[in-house]
Amino acid sequence: FTESEKSELKLHGDNSVRYSAGLFLSAGQNKGAMLRLVLRSTTAKIKAVVFIDDQAKNSASDQLTTILKGIDTLDVTESSTDAALMKLRRTELDMLVVIPADFAIAPARPGQTVPQVTVYGDDARPQQVAVGRQIIASVIDRISFAVTQTAPVVGVKDESVQGVRLRYVDFLVPGILGVNIMQLAVFSVAFALVADKQRGVLRRIMATPVRIANLLTFKRDET
Repeated sequence: FTESEKSELKLHGDNSVRYSAGLFLSAGQNKGAMLRLVLRSTTAKIKAVVFIDDQAKNSASDQLTTILKGIDTLDVTESSTDAALMKLRRTELDMLVVIPADFAIAPARPGQTVPQVTVYGDDARPQQVAVGRQIIASVIDRISFAVTQTAPVVGVKDESVQGVRLRYVDFLVPGILGVNIMQLAVFSVAFALVADKQRGVLRRIMATPVRIANLLTFKRDET
């Protein structure tokens, strides 16, 4: 870590970290520093999948969309609300950001309501949604302050969508069925070959130009 990172994480001195059998033994270590070190070392890119429905189509909404697309931790795609909500319920994305038609970065007049950016989050993925909402709120705050030098002039409304929550049995039952089907196919081929050998069918087949691989394929498809 650099000196500024050590100061930010409040690290004092160099503490050794043991690595054994794929595990980091980090007793007494700063957990935030360990997580940052692991994420920096890995080649995998962990991103929150975010869809945006820009209903305003103006310069302010384009600026917000461009900034969000430039953030590395967000995988941003533009889509309609209906299509995105369908994917959100199927847990195919983490968040949906709906920019209203009256979206603008400007001081609100007395009695005028500020535009509301609606953020739909999948409640089955609370960690990704929490991080995404914080990023979006900070981006809106930064844009507002750069334009108006005041507090945010755009509201953020949070909405939760019930996503698909997979239970242990949802993984167990398909796995058992798949294994049983594979075992049935293997044993059926084996039993068919044993029966053919007992009847002398294999001896006659071996005298023909039929290849062993073609015979096994035929037996597999037949069963």
